[in-house]
Amino acid sequence: MSDIEIQNNENLRVIKTIREKDYNRYSLSAEDRDKNYLITKTIEPNEDFFSRRMVLQNYKTGEIIKVTDRKMYVQYGEEVNYPYEQWKELLTYQIYQGSKKDLYTWAMYLVPKDAKNGERFYIEDIIGDIVAERFWSGIYRAKNGVGIWNGKDLEIDESLYEETFMIG
Repeated sequence: MSDIEIQNNENLRVIKTIREKDYNRYSLSAEDRDKNYLITKTIEPNEDFFSRRMVLQNYKTGEIIKVTDRKMYVQYGEEVNYPYEQWKELLTYQIYQGSKKDLYTWAMYLVPKDAKNGERFYIEDIIGDIVAERFWSGIYRAKNGVGIWNGKDLEIDESLYEETFMIG
C-alpha cells in the first residue's frame, strides 16, 4: 500500500507526530512539554480500509484464483466475471489496506501552545488512517495533511483529498 502525500504549499507551521514505537527513542524534553499541547490519540482501524477478497476454484480446470468479487471491472472498463456455475468459492475473507503496523496503539501530536483557534498546521505524519484515494480495488491513506486547531484538538482538513491523485 502506498500513501498519498501532499505538499506544504501554504507554508504552514509543522506539527510533529510521535508514535508509540518511537516514544522511548524520542524522549520528550521539558521544553517540548512546556511549549506544546500533547494531543494523544488511540489508533483504531478505519472501516473504510477493510475490503473483501475471495479464493475461487474453477470446477473444470482446477485453477485457483484470488479476486475481490465474482464481478469486477479491470483496466479500460473491461468486465471480468466468475460465475457460480464455473467457480467454486473456497474462501471469503477481509484484508486491511490501512497502516497495519500502527493498529490498536497510540500516537501524539505536539501542538504549539500559542496556536490560535482556526489556525491551519501542516501535519507530516497523520495519526490513523484517512482515505485519500480509491483506485480500482485499492484504497490509499493520507500520509500527511493539514489540521485545523479548534482549541482542544486538530481537525484534519479532508477536503484536500477530493482531487484525483492517480490515473490509470
